[in-house]
Amino acid sequence: MLARSLSFTRLWMAALTVSCLACPSQAQDLRVYTVIRNGADEGVLGRNLTLFHAGKVYDYTEPARELTVYDAAHKQFEVLNLGRRVATSISQEQMRYFLKLVETDANKVLDQVHEQSDPDQLAAAQMLEFQLHPLFRSQFDRDKQLLTMHSKVMQYKVECTTDAIPEAVARYLDYADSIAQLNSVLHPQAPLPAARLRVNDQLREIKQLPVKVEMTVNPGKTPVRLKAEHQWMWKLTTADRSKIHEWETQLKEEGLRRLEFAEYQKEVLSNPGVARLGPRKN
Repeated sequence: MLARSLSFTRLWMAALTVSCLACPSQAQDLRVYTVIRNGADEGVLGRNLTLFHAGKVYDYTEPARELTVYDAAHKQFEVLNLGRRVATSISQEQMRYFLKLVETDANKVLDQVHEQSDPDQLAAAQMLEFQLHPLFRSQFDRDKQLLTMHSKVMQYKVECTTDAIPEAVARYLDYADSIAQLNSVLHPQAPLPAARLRVNDQLREIKQLPVKVEMTVNPGKTPVRLKAEHQWMWKLTTADRSKIHEWETQLKEEGLRRLEFAEYQKEVLSNPGVARLGPRKN
């Protein structure tokens, strides 16, 4: 569990990227394409395509080749790893129950580490404690459309769009909350979701959507800096609709192995080459 607080760059990508939610009463199409870059050299680390249509969200991550589908009507996630041809499902209720277990385990680790004097262990504990109970100093510059959130161990700079549709803001942030929680349950080494939820709360307050998000994490001597660039479209392309049809077909294929949640975790995490970038999914 302590390794959670000393995550490498790829472990924090899930905390930087988020997806979009379509509710049954708000079935408006929306497309978000996200490119994730290393803040040090601008190299591309991953890409994420999120489409929502007809009450579902389709979220595809490269190079992990993992698809997450959220069914808003049934409050159910399906996760499909196209590399392994395996899938699992989990309800929001189950997800929140498992997240409470994860947080309980994290608190137990903190109790043990606080009794030690090793500087590295104490630094790791500080990071883990922040993930459980993050506190930021936040400021929004409306002229620059820039939201900044600062703490000793983590900082966010969020450039916001000027033409966001109000309904899209609410749906985006609702799902951003859920997917951050799912990542922390599905991929055991992913960061806990509370810090990302604080960012989402600030975006709700200012009623904005992110265009560029820069996150800096200070886990020890070497900071980790990541950037996410979001491209928004308020409708789907013909290619997007074809993708949705393709994904729905793959979810119904007879050869697809459907596993229990814990079995899926074991299968995917035993083969990091096809695991999600996060490794557990702004």
